[in-house]
Amino acid sequence: MTAESDAELVEAYLGRRQHTAFVELVRRYQISVFRKLELALADPDDAEAVCESVFVVASQRLEEWPQQTAFRDWLFSLTTEVGERHSGTEVDAAAPRFVDPAVFFKHSVHRALHALPETERKLLVAVDLEGRTLEDVAATVAMPLERVTQALEDARTRFTEAINERPAAPEGRARAERLSPGEIVDKRYRVEDLLGEGGMASVFRAEHVNIKRKVALKTLHPTRQTEAMMRERFLREAEVLGRLSHPNFVDVSDFGVSRGFSYLVMELLSGRALSAEVARGPLEPRRALSIVREVCVGLDHAHGLGIIHRDIKPANIVVQGDAAEPGFAKILDLGIAATEGDAELDDNSLYGTPEYMAPEQILAQRIDGRVDLYALGITLFELLTGRVPFTGSAIQFVLAQQLTAELPPLAEERPELPELAAFQALLDSCVAKDPDKRVKSAKALRGAADALLARLGGAPAGSSTPAPSDAPPPATATDAPKRRRVAWPLLLALAVAAALAAWRLLT
Repeated sequence: MTAESDAELVEAYLGRRQHTAFVELVRRYQISVFRKLELALADPDDAEAVCESVFVVASQRLEEWPQQTAFRDWLFSLTTEVGERHSGTEVDAAAPRFVDPAVFFKHSVHRALHALPETERKLLVAVDLEGRTLEDVAATVAMPLERVTQALEDARTRFTEAINERPAAPEGRARAERLSPGEIVDKRYRVEDLLGEGGMASVFRAEHVNIKRKVALKTLHPTRQTEAMMRERFLREAEVLGRLSHPNFVDVSDFGVSRGFSYLVMELLSGRALSAEVARGPLEPRRALSIVREVCVGLDHAHGLGIIHRDIKPANIVVQGDAAEPGFAKILDLGIAATEGDAELDDNSLYGTPEYMAPEQILAQRIDGRVDLYALGITLFELLTGRVPFTGSAIQFVLAQQLTAELPPLAEERPELPELAAFQALLDSCVAKDPDKRVKSAKALRGAADALLARLGGAPAGSSTPAPSDAPPPATATDAPKRRRVAWPLLLALAVAAALAAWRLLT
């Protein structure tokens, strides 16, 4: 069925009433329709409801599809129509609401620029986009330097506020019930306590009632259980983890649905998320490199199966045991993983965490495993410095820096780092903006990490490094190098300049 074209599926549904044909069309385009609605409506629950309406309307109006138009384009046009009807507003032709990420970014910067007074807009473009000096601009506009400086600061502030504007999401949604300690799931798993939760799912410690084995039980949030896209993503995570079966990935043992709850049963890990460790400050360089090396082992296996994680970051890596033991770093959360060849890779949707996303992800271009290597490079920078390199008050600023800004030099962040030049070269090979100039594979990156580890003193660090306690010790001057302090006006200027540079690149 999946090999059939859209036209063949439409014909099968209309001519022979094969309902599985329409189900396949829904499967192909549900995620991309949902993402466009989510972007337009700024509320996932509204987007899910409207998404269902779009496909109901599509099933009723399939005969109206003009064959000379791609089915996808017709469906997206219908999405706009149904979305406008839901929101009660029209879509301004100059400001499209249902767009791919690159178009959305261009529009948001364009809108922010034109929200400025003309004088401030010209100053902002002259200094932050064209790179002219304040003195040159002051002479051109015949204004005192002090006034130009203040006007530029005002322009940057207003530009940032305009970028940050987004439609308000509806408030007051009732909190749905979720699993409680003592509950039995599917007659087999007794819930004990909550281990953690994110925006989409919760993870509980549980026990298999028959064999008394402790497990991790992951469930979608109750408000997400009715979302077809989220259920599909949850099932895909189970399937991908089942295929991987590797020491560097968390092991999955069961999947099912009980009383309306989709659940995933995984091994209960004894370690802690890498994000909790790096929150205490930069890691010792050998330990950081050992972790990255282990993640490479797992990614090499996944990429060999054609699986792209798409969300590598410290929060999705758990470190446990001795760094000298295989599998001491475990990769989690494959909910947005994709397989090379998936139609979803062509749907122009934005998947991942902005602070770790490769440029080709942001531009909705065809991707491969090198996006995971880019994210791992960003992760290594964070482990070494204690911070992510690209941040901002709005997602657009972060994405703009990923597209245009260079990685801050390690020499400015940790000048005392041993083998500083080698670390910088390793990072540069991971985070090249052009994927063709990036390190070619996880195996190659692992080899480079092993070589650098050998230069740092032999075996990976870890066995002599005590496991971090739950309560971090008081920070002292010798605990970690001080992070570089950057004044707020400079940060604002850098963010605005990056956004404008990315806007020019995309335009």
